Amino acid sequence: MAEKIAQVREKAARHGRQVRFGIRLHVIVRETNEEAWQAADSLISHLDDETIARAGRLSPEPTPLASKDGGPAQRATR
Repeated sequence: MAEKIAQVREKAARHGRQVRFGIRLHVIVRETNEEAWQAADSLISHLDDETIARAGRLSPEPTPLASKDGGPAQRATR
């Protein structure tokens, strides 16, 4: 995330601009990982494929809509 912010700031500076950022985080907690992933899937079930693809293109990080392998990094980024 820090790298992406730095890139955007650099691009803005080239145009004599300064930008500010906000980050939104959504934490889903359930009794089990399976229940948490079901809740997450329910939240994104209304998104179309283009919206999901666009979210992936906007970030060099793994998209939050990617996989469910449950590894430590995946829990935060999915």
